[in-house]
Amino acid sequence: MNSIIQWFRGGENFHYHNLIHCMDHDYIMIVLVIAACIGVFTGYMMIARKWSEAARAAPDSEAKKALTDLKWIFIFCALCGYMWVVMEVLWPAWRLYFIFLIALNFFTWRYVLRSIRGLEKVYTYLKDRDQLIREIMTQKNEIQDLQRRLSQTSH
Repeated sequence: MNSIIQWFRGGENFHYHNLIHCMDHDYIMIVLVIAACIGVFTGYMMIARKWSEAARAAPDSEAKKALTDLKWIFIFCALCGYMWVVMEVLWPAWRLYFIFLIALNFFTWRYVLRSIRGLEKVYTYLKDRDQLIREIMTQKNEIQDLQRRLSQTSH
């Protein structure tokens, strides 16, 4: 197990440095960078959760596939771009980072190559859903107005 952990951080031939070493033990700046990264990571994960909820609510379609890919893109951007910095403070596993980047590339390019029209479908789906909600609210208001008028005429 220790050899696997060592391999991720460069193995016997390469000795990758952690962030503390790279930032020359500037602990105040390290803490500030970690706090900022955790903030962005948290925001990205919240965005991914919203994409995931939207995908679950969507019918099986290109739009659903695009929403799911967007979820994974945000998750891997959060991990590669921001959580990675936090982890690298102590463990510079750049080879593991490379594996995560491959996953990010996979979801990004799958989205780009198959879902350009999927994005259009996402926006169409969301626009149609918003239109439906507006129509329901209009009908609800009309019913309330009719009920109010009926109650006024019955008195």
